[in-house]
Amino acid sequence: MLTLSTGFGETTTIQLEDGTEVWINANSSIRYPAHFSSASARRVEMQGEAYFKVKRAPRAASRVRSTYGPHGCGSDRHRV
Repeated sequence: MLTLSTGFGETTTIQLEDGTEVWINANSSIRYPAHFSSASARRVEMQGEAYFKVKRAPRAASRVRSTYGPHGCGSDRHRV
């Protein structure tokens, strides 16, 4: 798993291996695999706040586990 963190006053944007774009807010972190191996689910873990622009995949659900519990991304844009 890879981890990316931002400090106070920092923001950053990354693109995951599946094409999903993630905007990470200040004082936040995200853990994600270098490659999504399962066609049935794409899972990431995060603390803090992020905005996801999910790249659609026909049979692969997107799941985000945060300090507030798990979230499914039912649309192409999702804020956690």
